[in-house]
Amino acid sequence: MKLERAVYAFITANEVEGKSPNTISFYQAILNVFIRWIRTVGIGTVELRNITATHIREYLRYLQTEHIPYGEGHPLHKSGNRLSPYGIKAHWATLSAFFNWAQQEGLIDENPMVRIARPKIPKKLKQGFTVEEIQKLLNVCRAKGGKRAARDIAIILFLLDTGCRISEVCQCRLEDVDLKTGRVKVRGKGAKERFVYIGQKTKQALLKYISKFRPQPQEGNWLFLTHDGRKMTRFGMASLLARLGREAGIQKVHAHRFRHTMAIQFLRNGGDIFTLQRLLGHTTLDMVKEYLNILDADVEQTYRRASPVDNWKLK
Repeated sequence: MKLERAVYAFITANEVEGKSPNTISFYQAILNVFIRWIRTVGIGTVELRNITATHIREYLRYLQTEHIPYGEGHPLHKSGNRLSPYGIKAHWATLSAFFNWAQQEGLIDENPMVRIARPKIPKKLKQGFTVEEIQKLLNVCRAKGGKRAARDIAIILFLLDTGCRISEVCQCRLEDVDLKTGRVKVRGKGAKERFVYIGQKTKQALLKYISKFRPQPQEGNWLFLTHDGRKMTRFGMASLLARLGREAGIQKVHAHRFRHTMAIQFLRNGGDIFTLQRLLGHTTLDMVKEYLNILDADVEQTYRRASPVDNWKLK
């Protein structure tokens, strides 16, 4: 089977299995890059069974040294940009899923990905926002006034209180929010539903937006809308957050950083990792345990301030 045909069959299989539209789009985008690379290097239209581990290694090296994310004309295109280690790992994971499926379907005898080790990612402590940074973002929103301020403040507080992924926020409907109890139903990865919660200030911000400034929806009763009533897309919300960050003088303002902040503050305020796992929608504790490293850093700093020997100044 030709590579292009196999990719089409793989995408179709995932759609039939009920994978989320975001997952489908993610797979398709990455496999399109792989197909374009195959054509560019002169392999041309290739049989799937002829792709080797050497091809995969050359492709990963291309991603590391030459590939520029987003094509020319895309709002996020920047010449000279390179994929992060996380982006390269995403390509590796997608190719692994694709070739595993192909082997299970009997399209190939040997899976070339079994010879390719998972790319290493530098271990970094996840950095959340400080309270000062959040206040600056809110101040930038308030400076706009009116409907823009109401919606953007509600988005920031909603992200911070729930730790939801950007796709989950965009998929949230008005009827999913109970402003009396503060309980919100969200749809996570794999179409799995769960409940998250918002506090009093976030409820007040949402009530103000919904009751006074939210436009009439053009299609679907989505919670957050553009100012002409259309559904906010992931790209639209990401662009909004980035723009607010630039106006506030804060770097790396994106939805996942709000998620990190929620997790860190939840644990600092006495929450447990099992509840946090459910709130964030993780299937295992592996991701949640990374936030415990932040608490370890807190403990070290607190100890250095409170060391009995150092504070007694013994001689």
